[in-house]
Amino acid sequence: MVVKEQWLAVKGGSLSGIQCACRGWPLRTRAFEKRVPQGRLKCQQRKVEFSKTERQQNMKRFGIIGLFVAGLVLATQAQTTFQIGTGLDASGNDRPLNNAEQNYTLSGGAGPDTLAIVRQNGAWTADQNNYWAPGQWITPLLPNISEDQSTSLFYYTRTIDGTGSISGYFASDNGAELFVNGIPIQADSNPPLYGFAGSFTYWTAFSATLNQPVNTVVFEVNNGGGPTGLIVQGTATIGVPDGGCTAALLSGVFFGLQALRRKLRLS
Repeated sequence: MVVKEQWLAVKGGSLSGIQCACRGWPLRTRAFEKRVPQGRLKCQQRKVEFSKTERQQNMKRFGIIGLFVAGLVLATQAQTTFQIGTGLDASGNDRPLNNAEQNYTLSGGAGPDTLAIVRQNGAWTADQNNYWAPGQWITPLLPNISEDQSTSLFYYTRTIDGTGSISGYFASDNGAELFVNGIPIQADSNPPLYGFAGSFTYWTAFSATLNQPVNTVVFEVNNGGGPTGLIVQGTATIGVPDGGCTAALLSGVFFGLQALRRKLRLS
């Protein structure tokens, strides 16, 4: 890097109006307001010239910075997929039978109830862990550990953080309907076999968009009396592409680097 400087011969007095001989740059310093003795004054404006090798090195540095910023932005948009089935642990694996449900909470029924993972009733459809995402039947238990078989509505609720989507299958005893953030998404799709009872002999597919920072997923189960339960097997994907914001930010980084490149060339 070569720095060119210019010394000016000045007479005692005000510096106002003196021009630097390097390129005719005016002296824009606080010295305007001062008086100096006769002598020489170093020009405050400097021209900096970079060699070809230095320019290439600087461009590499800015390129690395740009790639780092781009990677950081893309990392914030990376998609994460996880299990949302019933009867699972934090890693998405089946919990042991007769243990408490960890991811869904329950309201309604004759409660207060707790949710437990149970061996499926002989009339209930079998889980499809070999074909879909994992999941197990869960059922509400009263404080005396007996099943809550009341004729009422049961609300199985789970919260999911972040925007994205969910999809999968559910079955219930009796009929059920899925709500996401209060909006009805999917009710039993097949005609019942025994009134409400048919809902526990088949699977209903569902998919929905998660559009809130914190999303509430509710399966409303309408029990007609007798045993009741719910099984969900599905996944959630968080981090859906942001509709162009990432591309706009990366474009800004690119054009910023181009501006710096031009500036270095002109220096």
